[in-house]
Amino acid sequence: MQFVFANSSREIATSANSWVSTTGWFYQQLTDTSAKELYQEMAKPENWFTGVYTGKKVLCQETYATEDEAADKVGAIAKGLVWAVRHDQPEIFWLNWDRVSLGYDWDKDTQQLSVYPVVFGADNAYHADYTNATADIVQPAYEALIAKTDSIMAEMATALNGNNTVYAKVDFLNWWLIQNNIYSPDTSLGEINNKRTAYNAIMSNNDPQNGPVCIGCSYGMQLLAKVAGLTSIIIDGTVVKDGSNIQHGWNRVQNSDEKWYDTDSTWNDSESVPTVTKHFFFMIGVNTDTQLKHRYTVRLSENL
Repeated sequence: MQFVFANSSREIATSANSWVSTTGWFYQQLTDTSAKELYQEMAKPENWFTGVYTGKKVLCQETYATEDEAADKVGAIAKGLVWAVRHDQPEIFWLNWDRVSLGYDWDKDTQQLSVYPVVFGADNAYHADYTNATADIVQPAYEALIAKTDSIMAEMATALNGNNTVYAKVDFLNWWLIQNNIYSPDTSLGEINNKRTAYNAIMSNNDPQNGPVCIGCSYGMQLLAKVAGLTSIIIDGTVVKDGSNIQHGWNRVQNSDEKWYDTDSTWNDSESVPTVTKHFFFMIGVNTDTQLKHRYTVRLSENL
């Protein structure tokens, strides 16, 4: 077995919940057939409950005469793949995706190549809040997140009363995240933990010790938007605040007019924003004067 590092800093779960089997916008950007097939295996939550990948290997359709050619193929598959799963599937919240790359088996005689995820630099890919976890701990937490997400969808359906426009759904989800979270500064200097995942954004219940940071809120919005049937992505970018560039995360949603609009539920929850509407950073047109006024600058992965 060999492995190739993913070039990113970074039919799906068997579940009664149909939304779990969706792919996502980043999946649609993958152009390699093998990458898409492996994505579908990596996106199954049950393949990661143990902190290491337990799914099947993907056999590439082509053959490769040398191992160098095989390794180049794996490098091409790895490009953007881990990023895509990480950002399309926020319900897989217990992993530190920075530890996940691709391994491969190349058979010299048959020249066939198989690819699969591997964990490097540690025994497993659990993030800091699951350092000593097992599947018996992770799976119930995952199921609780699914149940809570479904309850939010039911709450939204009642509140919207048939108004299923993109705007109405994003409005509800933005408000729900604001009403049910208290921003909790993370002092772990970038260490991956639940504050940086959809789990705390949806499950914190206004606990000031367990509220999400901005990227956690973005993952929470991404999960809710996906379940609500919206086309949405997480923006891993920078913003200008007090004259300085700072890392920040927010969401971009495609409206029914097929144009993209940004919503920042973290900053909408700021004390400086009017408490009635919470719409100061809501559905801002991308590349418009409105967006520029809010000084967003995007730094998407160069691998996509």
